[in-house]
Amino acid sequence: MKKKLFLSDLHLVDGSDAEDTTHPEEFSEFLDMVKKKKNVTMYALGDWIDLNQAFDLKRNGIFDLFRLDSCDLFHFIKEAHPKIIEKSEYLMKMGKMKYAPGNHDPGMFRVWKKYKPKRRIFIPFDKKNNRILAEHGHVYTTSSFLIGNSKIEEPALRILGLLERYLHKDIDVWYGGIEKKFDPEKSEKFYKNVRKSLLRRKNVRFHVFGHTHDTYFEQIKNGEWVLKNRIDGEGLPYVREISAKREKDGYSQYIVNTGCNVNGHKDAVLIYKHRDKYLVVFDRRDRILKTKYH
Repeated sequence: MKKKLFLSDLHLVDGSDAEDTTHPEEFSEFLDMVKKKKNVTMYALGDWIDLNQAFDLKRNGIFDLFRLDSCDLFHFIKEAHPKIIEKSEYLMKMGKMKYAPGNHDPGMFRVWKKYKPKRRIFIPFDKKNNRILAEHGHVYTTSSFLIGNSKIEEPALRILGLLERYLHKDIDVWYGGIEKKFDPEKSEKFYKNVRKSLLRRKNVRFHVFGHTHDTYFEQIKNGEWVLKNRIDGEGLPYVREISAKREKDGYSQYIVNTGCNVNGHKDAVLIYKHRDKYLVVFDRRDRILKTKYH
């Protein structure tokens, strides 16, 4: 069975000060490694391309803010990161990479239309009809009413990207901090929404997403959570072995947050079956395909 590799939140911009991607040259070499691994399929779960922050007032001018479309903004990013973009497109062409756009790159539905990106990717996992649900995860936030309406979503996100670029690159984090002061349960509400979605899908064993930039693992059994684990860099590699045999005392489902690849993080998740066990591996992307975890 092929191994499933999950990454999210690379946030490629245009090589300007707005860039916070971690070591793009090293990431390009990582894509070469994925290409060579015949038994690995990679799922890029959104915010790979940060179209929101690719608009430059010095280069384009304020009147182009809404005139330029996603393809124009993508062109600036591709000029700055040609190797990563070309290798990503090659992997999608060869069927070794699948893409699920996020809240920073909804325009990639049009830019990469020929590669058939999907908001949600359902991945067959074994002969028992268990599946993995992979997506970016922003649909579980309180602002999810914007999602899917391109006439509202993209202009709103473009304005936010402009603020991030010229006021502070982490203005969304700052805003999130303010939201948390007024709503201390915001993070828990997010995961509550994830759980509701997962529990409605009994044939989904693993729900994998990014968005929050946290590496996180949770087990839900018979509708109740029994394990929560936030994983930091010091705790890597973090490996969970899960029996593939039918549980006698109920049914477990698993929530997996892939983390991010910005500001020094190099997070990746690998899910595969080995003999009678499923393995869920959290590790750094530069060693996750080089290490034997069983």
